[in-house]
Amino acid sequence: MIKNDLFDYEPYKIYQDNQFFKFSLDSILLGEYVDKKNKDKKVIDLCCGNGAIPLILHYYGFSNLTGLELQKPIYDLAIASLKENKVENINIINDDVNNVRHLFKSESFDIVTCNPPYFKTNHSSLINDNEIKAIARHEIKLDLDNLLKNAAYLLTNNGILYMVHRSERLFEIANISNHYHLTIKEVVFIASNQDNYDMVLIKLIKNGNDGVKIKMINDINSYKSYKNMFER
Repeated sequence: MIKNDLFDYEPYKIYQDNQFFKFSLDSILLGEYVDKKNKDKKVIDLCCGNGAIPLILHYYGFSNLTGLELQKPIYDLAIASLKENKVENINIINDDVNNVRHLFKSESFDIVTCNPPYFKTNHSSLINDNEIKAIARHEIKLDLDNLLKNAAYLLTNNGILYMVHRSERLFEIANISNHYHLTIKEVVFIASNQDNYDMVLIKLIKNGNDGVKIKMINDINSYKSYKNMFER
């Protein structure tokens, strides 16, 4: 267990384990993407890992935060981070996203955030030998359909789902989300370099009206700070 700075969200610290994975740029982008005008809303972060996104939102003044993390060693890192930062109003739960119907009543949250496993599992998948990394990166325990179904269950009417994913799966996300009455309202394509928009931030509204905004962010690696990327 290693204690690091939580990027430049001073004075917050976060615990990580080099044998598992570190919180990534994806988590920072997702935390920044959430509208900071909604600080009074109930938020749950699915697949919350070591708690980076709840901590980022707490930094901005959100006070009703829950995280759900399946893997016990990663959950333990999140709990250690909360204790280190003396944060008492984030509730991290060690459980499966597929169990949300047993954990919460329907429409319990105004906002759901998620940085989910990106990659499908099939005969050609190159899955990491490290089980914890494999579960975090591949749809071994949670696939896209179940993620969107459970997010829709948790959200209030007109509640918001913010997620980050691979651009190559956007069409699939759109198809599945429509089935669960989640309407894509905004898509932000993120370029890891100027030629490849390989990552996407998505804002979906439960029972939302039609109409999508498209934004592009070029060459994310050129940014000195990600904290000023989105209007707040």
